[in-house]
Amino acid sequence: MKFILTLSFTIITLFVNAQNFNDYEKLEKLGNDESIPNTKAVIYGNFRQRLGFSSGGFIQEIRIENTETHEIFSFIVKPAFKSAKENTFCYVLKPGTYSILNYYWVKSQWYGSKTFIEPIYKNIDATDDFNKKLKSGQIKETDLIPYVFTVKANSLNYLGTWNFDNGLVKFENDKETLDKEINKKYVKLNLSEAEIVIPN
Repeated sequence: MKFILTLSFTIITLFVNAQNFNDYEKLEKLGNDESIPNTKAVIYGNFRQRLGFSSGGFIQEIRIENTETHEIFSFIVKPAFKSAKENTFCYVLKPGTYSILNYYWVKSQWYGSKTFIEPIYKNIDATDDFNKKLKSGQIKETDLIPYVFTVKANSLNYLGTWNFDNGLVKFENDKETLDKEINKKYVKLNLSEAEIVIPN
């Protein structure tokens, strides 16, 4: 019975977010010995996930939308079989302005798992009855302001530390610390020349 309830919850969650869930393209990771591809941009940063060990072996993803072309892209912010609270990401992206759509995560439970596709907006905790609050008018359409960032062609962009460890997400500049940690990994990137592009 509990398995059926979990499965039903997952299906409902996916249905509510179906318009942004299925139609997307996965971003390519930048290899350790690769440089910025011509006409593209590279984005990197650190991601602090909602869960720790209860994330199990499941991946976690962020989905973003190009505000001009409306193309949707997805990138992994917590790899499979890793339970670390923080993970670094580094991906290749087309130049443009992007809004952050949602956060896809799965919580491991003793009887199965729960899947969440959480919309991301400024100053809104979407983990607490978001759809009910929207339908009741407690949250208005005008309150739904996305986080956005812009990247240029042939550029390296630091997107900050993405704090998604609770419902009210925030973005911080911790570039110096992260650069020290990864400068030997990405040997062809000059991290000191990266643009600081914190979503706002």
